[in-house]
Amino acid sequence: MAKITLVNYVAGDKWTPLGCLQILAALRNEGYQVKFLDLQTIDNGIHKPDFLSDDSEYLLISTVSMMLPWLFQTVKAIKDKNSEKKIILGGPGVSPISEMILEHVRSVDYVVEGKGETAVVELINILEKKRNLPRGLRDIPNLVYRKNNHIVRNQKTKQWKYNPADRTDIEANNYNIASSVITSYGCPYDCSFCYNRNMWGGKVQLKPLRQVFDEADYILGRYNLDYVVFVDDLFFLSKKRCYDFFDLYQSGKYNFRYVVLGARIDSLDDDMLANLKNTNCISLSFGLESASDRILKKINKKITIKQALQMINRARTYIPDISPSFIVGFPFESLAEFRDTINLAMALYNEGMPVVMSFLRPQVGTKIHDEYKNKMIIKNFRGVIRPSEIDEETEKIIKADSLLYAWYYTYKTPGLEEKLDIYREINIKYVPIHQRLLCMKK
Repeated sequence: MAKITLVNYVAGDKWTPLGCLQILAALRNEGYQVKFLDLQTIDNGIHKPDFLSDDSEYLLISTVSMMLPWLFQTVKAIKDKNSEKKIILGGPGVSPISEMILEHVRSVDYVVEGKGETAVVELINILEKKRNLPRGLRDIPNLVYRKNNHIVRNQKTKQWKYNPADRTDIEANNYNIASSVITSYGCPYDCSFCYNRNMWGGKVQLKPLRQVFDEADYILGRYNLDYVVFVDDLFFLSKKRCYDFFDLYQSGKYNFRYVVLGARIDSLDDDMLANLKNTNCISLSFGLESASDRILKKINKKITIKQALQMINRARTYIPDISPSFIVGFPFESLAEFRDTINLAMALYNEGMPVVMSFLRPQVGTKIHDEYKNKMIIKNFRGVIRPSEIDEETEKIIKADSLLYAWYYTYKTPGLEEKLDIYREINIKYVPIHQRLLCMKK
């Protein structure tokens, strides 16, 4: 049986890598021997590429956009040592640029777009001659690969199979958040700055709520925790589903606390907020994005700033922790609109809210990128949107390709230099949710 190494190639906040753990479960259920590695748990792992070198026949890597310069250098070194090893990439960092990767990065053999369990298992089954499909690789949904010097991109699947995450390799003390759970995939909205529609095609698939609670039961028991973090892009998709969730929570006599990261301003009312309070919801995160109604309309957010502030104030009367997020640096944002957004963010922060501020990063596949990709420039964003350590060789790689490494660029925007100066001086110190949880007593 083939040996497989599965890697979560992400550095940052040490969240449970749910996508990887679902792929891990699918492969092990198929009988494969899989070693799981997580860069988040390896000190300075980004500068230790040897940790990916082993005798496995297949190297599966899930990653995000900011990691691509190091990842591509690493997989080239691995491929140079072992040209027979098959390297398969997936995750939100590669799905929008799958064809570009196969065109420019010869050391990568396959890319899987979107949700990857089915595609990965079927691909390895075919390569290992465990299974035949009528058209071979062409029948594997979400797969992108080379054939006769051409790049083939298969259709995306319309339905996703759920595999419970295999958490046997996860130790709670290695993660800030070991209790993350997802209840749905996708989002029906079409915000122009968001990659979600490109990733999921605008479709939504719901996990059965009974399965959600079974997963929560397992996590709470295994890690001796009393909270769950729901990481859906949009948790409050329908009122009926929310009330079904409330009913299951109360009928099951649960008392765990929970956090909802994906909440829309227009998705809640007072009765739902009261039910959230009664079922021990302790934190909601809302994307306000901008203080300008013109910007909100331009990015297709479908809310107004008045509506947003009204909901924030109402939610605070029910839920102790409300976290609003903002994005600045849109290519069509005036300096005055930028200042208004900064001022609103500071006002909410000074009221005690954990505000999240972001300077817009280009993402291939979004509508904003489609329209403004020819107006991208690279800046010295140390302390703003770039990692603090980028060696000269890596910087050359980034500057050579604005599409593969779009995360390291910004859009030309009115008053850019002044915006950056102001942004660097903002005195908003974000406290991550795992630290806020420690301060919130049950």
